[in-house]
Amino acid sequence: MGLIAGGSQALGAIGNFFGQQSEADARNEALAKQYRNQLKIRKHQDMMKIAGYNLKVDSYKQNLLNRDKIYQAEGLAESLRMNELLKGSRFSDQNDAITMSAVKGRVAAKGGTGKSAARAQGNAIAQIGRNKAIRAREMFGEIQASELRSETRAATETATRQDMYNNVRFAPQQGPAPMTPAFVNGPSSMSLLTGLGQAALGGASAYAGQVNFREQLAATPAPQWGNLKNFDFNTQYKLPGYNA
Repeated sequence: MGLIAGGSQALGAIGNFFGQQSEADARNEALAKQYRNQLKIRKHQDMMKIAGYNLKVDSYKQNLLNRDKIYQAEGLAESLRMNELLKGSRFSDQNDAITMSAVKGRVAAKGGTGKSAARAQGNAIAQIGRNKAIRAREMFGEIQASELRSETRAATETATRQDMYNNVRFAPQQGPAPMTPAFVNGPSSMSLLTGLGQAALGGASAYAGQVNFREQLAATPAPQWGNLKNFDFNTQYKLPGYNA
């Protein structure tokens, strides 16, 4: 009986140990699975950020090419405009020369001589000179305005390109890693050894009790058949509820 009792306690200790171990393993597996899922989510988010950044970089490069074309076209348009103004000024100079010849022809046709002819030619020359001075002043203003427009256009283009570059200046960084889970500890082997030791002690105690009981029975004299008449079972064996 002692061995049976001790074995039962040992089986209970072993079952309790492995039950706690299984519970700890299940808990740790759930934590590890959650951690792996968090890593997958972070990886997916990083991939999406990188893909979005690559699209922005491609758009930035394409926009730079478009800006180059626009800037060159605007510069060409400004150059053509200034060339037309210079052509117009030269045409005006030619017209002035024609006008001067016409004035001389009219004076000669009228037969004017002396001071009156000189005065008429002088007035024509003065008017031509004033017109040429006005055109020169206007042309100088146009040249200055064209240079200012070119400088402003260049500064504006530089600022625009800087803003475009700032949008793709910094590549996305990898997201922060999730915190490593704190795994739970299973039952220690010492607890199993303690349980087995207690089971062994309990079995030994039960076995010792059984031995003592058998020794007591062996030390008790058996009743003789001739004395059964005067033999008191209740007194001899202390059996509760027995009536002689």
